[in-house]
Amino acid sequence: MTSDTPAITPNAGPLGREEALAIARWLSERISRHVGIEVWWRPDSAIVLPDRDGAVHAEMMLSAMKQLATLHPALTITPYALDQFAERAQREAIHLAPTTILRGGGKSIRISGLISGLLFPPLLDVVTFLSAETPLQPETKAALAGLPRPLDIEILLAPYDAYSGHLLRLLGAFAAESKNIRLTAIEAAEFPRLASIKGITEVH
Repeated sequence: MTSDTPAITPNAGPLGREEALAIARWLSERISRHVGIEVWWRPDSAIVLPDRDGAVHAEMMLSAMKQLATLHPALTITPYALDQFAERAQREAIHLAPTTILRGGGKSIRISGLISGLLFPPLLDVVTFLSAETPLQPETKAALAGLPRPLDIEILLAPYDAYSGHLLRLLGAFAAESKNIRLTAIEAAEFPRLASIKGITEVH
């Protein structure tokens, strides 16, 4: 282990030691400025209440983001218990647990649900986009810079769907490039009540 690779405690989260070390090395080559990670969570419960979906993997997402934050000194994490900070959550329109907000360079990206499987590598890309230059072409950057007003974009994802990962990576780059792109990504399978309200039966 080199001196610039952070020490990693085995079993400190869902990532295995070798996987965590590989991600740490990958991040060390790509991160240049601070990225803050907020995780809004509540204790796991699969019960669907009349007013909200249960929190199925909130604790796992919190554990994963805590572990991710140990892999590079420019990453920091702030957990928020949704019920404890209910007033602030209401002000920020946060209703789903877990909801992770990535902040960097004056931009932010909101992701609800457990990001796993095919979605995890694009999540890492989004973190690096917020910390450094996005890979977008100059003409795309110019078009985003010329947006006259904020644009809210919501995408529904699934961890088994390769196209979902592509969408998260592409639109994450847009949101990391422009403050006028406000991206919300939702892992649809975790929120059946929300999917029913939106008329979503599958993501493919």
